[in-house]
Formats: sequence, structure tokens, C-alpha cells
Amino acid sequence: MTVSPARAGAGAAEALDVTVVIPVYNERPEFLEATLRGLAETAREAGRDPLPVILVDDGSTIPVAEQIDPAAHPGLAITVDREANAGRLRARARGLSRVETPWVWLIDARIAVEPRALAYVSESVARDPAREVFNGHVHVRTEGKPFGRFWKAITEAAWHRYFARPRELSYGLEDFDHYPKGTGMFLTRTELLREAGAAFSSVLSDERLVSDDTALIRGLASRRIWLSPEFACSYEPRTDARAFLGQVYYRGTTFYDGFAREGTRFKPLLDVFPFVSVGALVAVVVRPKLALASLSLPVITAAFAKFRRVGTADTAVLAGLSLPFAAVYSLGIWRGVLLARFGGKPSSQEPTT
Repeated sequence: MTVSPARAGAGAAEALDVTVVIPVYNERPEFLEATLRGLAETAREAGRDPLPVILVDDGSTIPVAEQIDPAAHPGLAITVDREANAGRLRARARGLSRVETPWVWLIDARIAVEPRALAYVSESVARDPAREVFNGHVHVRTEGKPFGRFWKAITEAAWHRYFARPRELSYGLEDFDHYPKGTGMFLTRTELLREAGAAFSSVLSDERLVSDDTALIRGLASRRIWLSPEFACSYEPRTDARAFLGQVYYRGTTFYDGFAREGTRFKPLLDVFPFVSVGALVAVVVRPKLALASLSLPVITAAFAKFRRVGTADTAVLAGLSLPFAAVYSLGIWRGVLLARFGGKPSSQEPTT
């Protein structure tokens, strides 16, 4: 990990020549509109007007072109490209194939970028042209959203090296698994992303369940990935239990796809997961009282979160949801295990509402 010294009077820099790619599947129009408004504002701040935006409609029930008015966002040059539902990975690849600028910015439809995001990257590259990969600092919205608090807490606990003291830094392959990364807010050179995509492979047969958040980005880590509170956005979490659990199930599978690979720190754990989970189930069947041991999980989770200095309210939600999360996440991992061994194309899609 490399920490950058504080900036000294960084002036305005020429805005990056960048195109934004946003995959969209059955997204609520108000969230997509918030994403577009944020992009228009950060484009004005950076002096990049108009900012090209490619919306890849991944087979939404109501076509995206019928839900938005490009004229309502004059600072953006919006293109909508509709395709049959094939998953976020394929949608991003389709959008990437249409990018003609030297830089590409991947964003999810529930993301609202902060005003200085693009200006920060433009200034950063102007100071040091060797900086070519930027991952977003994500603020999870928590106001009245318990499931948002859960994701905020688990993110801060997992990536405490950064969130305990957010600052401009970079990381590489040697510490890749210790810092946040994700294609929900990710900016890099177009050719680098195309090269990474060409070299990318999944352990699963269904592209809709593939984790490009870790496996794809890992291929770029040798060039260093930059994080900063200035390249930031907010994320609108799902707000009902069914959508939350659907997302947990999906993330369990993508976790398996992302880390069931040689060289990752979770590979040994995923190798023994089937045996441990089956052994635990057999033990509970033979001795049902052993199931009571699971009641200690909320206490252990709360203690771990406090050790990682997660806020009290967020810790309480994390502990309270730890049992259903662990159960459904494990089922998601099992789906990954079975798909990796036996193939198949399940009909499920990443939840969006």
C-alpha cells in the first residue's frame, strides 16, 4: 500500500476524455435519474461538457429509453443500448465495446457520484500520469435504511485498513484482498480494461453470476489501484427484506467466483467450506442442541465489529442480521460450488429492487 502525500495547491486540470458505462436492469427510475444528475454535476465541476454516457439496458421489463429523458440532462451525451438479459458482466462488456475515449468510467445505476469526483481524477492524472486505475470511495446511505446500515457495517469491518482512516492511497497485488474494490464505481484507461476483460475467466458457467468486482479488477492491480475520499459516491441500498436476502444470496455466489482461485486469501477456506458445512449439518441432525451454538454468532459479530471500530448503531444492525445473512450467504456459496462442478444455467438474476 502506498499513501500519497497531501496535495499542495493543486490547480484546475484538463478534464479526462472519459465515457461512462452504466448497466441497467429493472432499476427504479428515480435512482437512475439521481445517477445521471450526479454525473452532470461532476462533469460541470470538471469542465467535461458534454460527458458521454452509455446506458446498457440489460433487458429491463420496461425499456430504459421509455423511462428517461436525455434532454433533461443537457450536460450529458446519453446513448441507450438495449439487449436481451445476459447479466451485468455482459452488459458492461457491450458498453465497453462502444467506448471511443481513452478512459472509461464504470458506474452502477444506484450510484450517485459526488461533485468533485471527475475533477479529482483529472487533477490526479495531471500530477502523475502513471496513475491509471481508480476505485470509488462508496458512502452507503443509511438514513432510515437498516439494510443500508448492514452493508455499511460489513464493508467498514472488512476493509478497515482504509475505512478506519480514509485517505488517498494505492494498493497492488500484494495487498489486494485488504482494500475495497468494485466495478460499481471504477475508472481506468479503456485499453487496460479491454485487456483485463480479454484475460478474464470465471469458475462459473453462468455469466450472470460472475464476479467482475474482484477477478476482473485483480488483473489491473499490478498497475496500482488508487483510492481517495475525493473520488467518491453514495450508494442507494435495497430497502426490503426480500430484496436484501436476494442480494445476499447473489453475493455469496459471486464471492465464490471471485475468490475460489489460486492466489487469493479465501481460496483455502472455500476449498474446505463444503466439508465443514455438511459436517456441521450432520452434527446438528445427530445432536439438535448443537444448533444453539449458532446463537453466539450475533455476539461474536458485534465484538468483531467493535474491534474494527464500527459505529454502535451499525454494529447493532450487523449483529442482528448476522444469522439470516450467514445462512443465505452460505446457500449462495453452495450455489457457486455446485455450478463450478456441474455447470448449468440457473434462471435467477441479480436482484434490483
